[in-house]
Amino acid sequence: MRFWFFILSLLICIQPNIAAHAKSPDAIRQDAQEHQRDSFVFKGFYLEMPLEDAQILLNASMGLDQASTEIVGPLPTSLPGSPPGMAPGSDAANAMAMIMGMYEASAKGVKVHNMEEHLQQKQEQRQRKPFRIYRHDGQLVLAQNGIDRPFAVAGSDGKVKEFSISVPVREKLFQAKGLTRDEFLQAFVNAYAVTSLTGDVIQLKTRYMGMEIESGVQGIYHFRSPKGYEVVYYGDVAFRDPDLGALTPHVPPEHLIIRCTATPQFN
Repeated sequence: MRFWFFILSLLICIQPNIAAHAKSPDAIRQDAQEHQRDSFVFKGFYLEMPLEDAQILLNASMGLDQASTEIVGPLPTSLPGSPPGMAPGSDAANAMAMIMGMYEASAKGVKVHNMEEHLQQKQEQRQRKPFRIYRHDGQLVLAQNGIDRPFAVAGSDGKVKEFSISVPVREKLFQAKGLTRDEFLQAFVNAYAVTSLTGDVIQLKTRYMGMEIESGVQGIYHFRSPKGYEVVYYGDVAFRDPDLGALTPHVPPEHLIIRCTATPQFN
């Protein structure tokens, strides 16, 4: 009995110490100011920041509960062995999540006329969960679940190499709800060190029957900085064959990507 009382007392003492060592969102935003000249900084986030800091700041900015900054484990997926085009955040992954949700709801006795409401509630529950750190494809990612695209990707050093800003995150972080794509992009260019966004179309490719084929195109707006980062806004996708969509790796439409890039070295 004394042993268990000792363990309980120890845990109570340790818990405040763990919380005390975590940075506050304000402290993280202050750190970001020191990287204004050598990185892309937005809303307190910056490239090469510790992934744990990104987690704390994002959950606070989104009004979500804080969670442990420890690695949870592998990122859960809605379908084991998913093809490349069903990566988290893709249309195919969302469609599969909806199908699985309908199947689970039906098994629980949810009536057809209540299905839409049930799925909406499931999505809202999913979006109320805090962002946590997972392993995925040999990297560390900051994600809310295995359906939506991770917000941040870190290298082996635990430093963020890429941010992926979805519409829900964009609307909350930048208070951009109700803005059209063009209105948001113009406001983004005006607010940050982005001189202009150049429109382009990229070819999407996939491997099919052992061959690499062009499966579609995607419109983008992009900016590349000599400081070693790029900003890319991914637009609509047009596949040559709808069936190739689930096989084609691509960034989901309406995502703003901010990532590190290699810079030439002349020394």
